[in-house]
Amino acid sequence: MEPLLSVIVPSYNVSSKIFECFSSLDDLNNRVERLEVIFVDDKSTDDTYEKVLDFSSTREWVSCIQLPVNTGTPSVPRNEALKKARGTYVFHLDSDDMILPDGILAEIAIAERTQADVVRAPLLRFDGRSELKMNVIPEWDETMPRIERVRKVVRFHSTTVCGLYRRKFLEDEGIQWPSDLRLAEDAIFLYRALIKANVQYSSEPDFRYNTVKVGANTSSTQQYQKRELDNHLSAWRRSTDILSKIGIDYFGLRGQVALQAAFQNMIRFNRGGFAEEDFRRLSLFLNEFEPQVRAFTYGPRFAQLRDFVLDGKYSEFQEAIKIRLLIAGYDLRFILPAIPELSRYYQVCVDEWSGHDSHDEAKSRRLLEWADSIHCEWMLGNAVWYSKNKSPRQSLAIRLHRFETTKDYGNQLYRSSVDKVITIAPGMFEETQTVFKFDREIVTYVPNYIQTTEYVTSSDPSKVFNLVMVGSIPIRKGYRRALELLRQLKEVDPRYSLTVFGRRPDELGWVINDPAEREYFAECERFVETNGLSSSVHFEGWVDTKTELADKGFVLSLSDAEGSHVAAAEGFAASNITLLRPWAGAEYMYPNQYIFESLADMRDYVLECRDFEVFQARAKDGAVYVEDRYSMERFIELYTTTMPIPHSVP
Repeated sequence: MEPLLSVIVPSYNVSSKIFECFSSLDDLNNRVERLEVIFVDDKSTDDTYEKVLDFSSTREWVSCIQLPVNTGTPSVPRNEALKKARGTYVFHLDSDDMILPDGILAEIAIAERTQADVVRAPLLRFDGRSELKMNVIPEWDETMPRIERVRKVVRFHSTTVCGLYRRKFLEDEGIQWPSDLRLAEDAIFLYRALIKANVQYSSEPDFRYNTVKVGANTSSTQQYQKRELDNHLSAWRRSTDILSKIGIDYFGLRGQVALQAAFQNMIRFNRGGFAEEDFRRLSLFLNEFEPQVRAFTYGPRFAQLRDFVLDGKYSEFQEAIKIRLLIAGYDLRFILPAIPELSRYYQVCVDEWSGHDSHDEAKSRRLLEWADSIHCEWMLGNAVWYSKNKSPRQSLAIRLHRFETTKDYGNQLYRSSVDKVITIAPGMFEETQTVFKFDREIVTYVPNYIQTTEYVTSSDPSKVFNLVMVGSIPIRKGYRRALELLRQLKEVDPRYSLTVFGRRPDELGWVINDPAEREYFAECERFVETNGLSSSVHFEGWVDTKTELADKGFVLSLSDAEGSHVAAAEGFAASNITLLRPWAGAEYMYPNQYIFESLADMRDYVLECRDFEVFQARAKDGAVYVEDRYSMERFIELYTTTMPIPHSVP
């Protein structure tokens, strides 16, 4: 006996999201007699197909095939499954959704009673906390004229793939999925069916759409670029032409929702805007329906976008579709120089705090209302406040430096509000999770940037005798080691000297008041005097390292522990050599040839570099490495692909 129902499920790289689909199909099989399920995998690159195979191996009512190459559209897998389907009815299900047996049984009952070719139903949208019933059609009467029923479906229903179709009707009418579209293909399939079908409606939802973030992260892999715009324009044109055959004005009934969805995706998923000719094509198309489009009742943001398109204001549109990024925190010296580059991809505002916990709350609330995405620089009071006050639609990323792992702010966050924790060093990846117990999936690594082109370089051979530390406080910076290295070098060649950028220990009250710090730096002073180094050690205060590193041949990174140690990268950017101890994570951030297990090895390396040609040759790898790993261009590339997208925009 032929199956009563064929459920068609295309799959592609949904390994982490497919188990709820499996479970719901098992439930359906317990409720529907003569069920068949057909999986068609679009050549997944993860283990999705292996999981489908495992699921089908113990269920004779499930079959699965894999296409030989990825097609990039769910239409091809669905069409392949339609060829194999044998059921009286066909239902299309996405592999990350759940089918609802009660809804399916209700649709079949209506189809049997009314001889319907198509039965549509609501869906349930689940956000992890509650379910919302959507796609409800008010005042449905199955005895209404067919065109009125079609008009109601077009007006009130999104074009989701789900819905019950009589298989023979699809075959007789030659209705297939349009394989040339990557998105909006569901609209074409539905409307081709509606203009011929006896369509009915069931009030019982037939599937559940899960919006919960997998791994607590919003995907940043979705796109809305030229191809997606082309797909929408094609689908809107085809939908208009299809429905006009039965006297239905597509843009009058559905245009507002369709354009709103496009604007939503443009803002959330577009990177870099559109070419002007693509914008002009969108403008020309919408102007064909200018009276209807002008009448769309949008909020201020989408209304402005609509008007920019209709009025042909390309540059204004380009700016308006950027995500609104709010950068918030105290001491923004690391991120502020990146804002001009970030502004190519975001509308950027800054909420600069006056301290770890102090800010103008009224200003913060105004900016928060404006923002789509929030970037908290430092995991301090700013991150706690924004995690407690952001709305569910907004995304929140926190950029973490090593300093915050010594504070408790990370434990005060509203964890459910945090989409991404960005560490600036590989070694901090594990430390952050150890200290604050973040889910591994939300922690990532994006290194600090160095504005490499702004660093002055020098070809003066005498610089090979100049050592420098950028900051010598606190104890963990290893100032005493630098003095010992200097002593050993001067035993061989008296021309060596050490310069320290930053304040002297005796200029800082907290050092004087800390017994351990005070004694450590007092011992350093005794070492200087005992070994006759006074004339070779110079403190210069804080300087502009972009210019002042030029004549310092060796930058010392002798710490017990570091986050990323920006000064190390700066040394290479100035075409000099940075010498590093093997502090945790150094091997992941800098080439091994510059990391030394002992001061003796470091000393010998420096002495060999008295030959300036040797020095220059050895410095090249560091300069190339920093340009490749830590340039502003690389930072922006990583940032824009890592920063979580807003969950929706108003």
